[in-house]
Amino acid sequence: MHDKDDAFTFLPQWKEWEAEHAFGVHIRYRLPVGTFFDAIEEDRHGDRRPSVTQLMHVAETGVDLFYAAIGHIDATEEFLEEARGRWGPLVDAGLEEMYEFERRDPVTGEITVHVWR
Repeated sequence: MHDKDDAFTFLPQWKEWEAEHAFGVHIRYRLPVGTFFDAIEEDRHGDRRPSVTQLMHVAETGVDLFYAAIGHIDATEEFLEEARGRWGPLVDAGLEEMYEFERRDPVTGEITVHVWR
């Protein structure tokens, strides 16, 4: 934390922005997956199309879920091989982007940190 005399100050809006961001994250994690599909579904009767913002929000959520699955502490090498069979280089690209992740040894239960190189 900064001392009062180091001339560092936050913008007055900082706490408001931080609160808005925290609320947005909270709401995002409460939404069921179906809500994301509904957000980008084409309305056949009103010819409504999803906005670029809606599409990006769904895509970012998909990436977060993908990373959570491949980086899960209990995701085994067997799981990763099957994932590579389905999604190819996206698995390794995701692991590389995460850089560091934990794995649990299925036999001993020991947790080790892996660093992608």
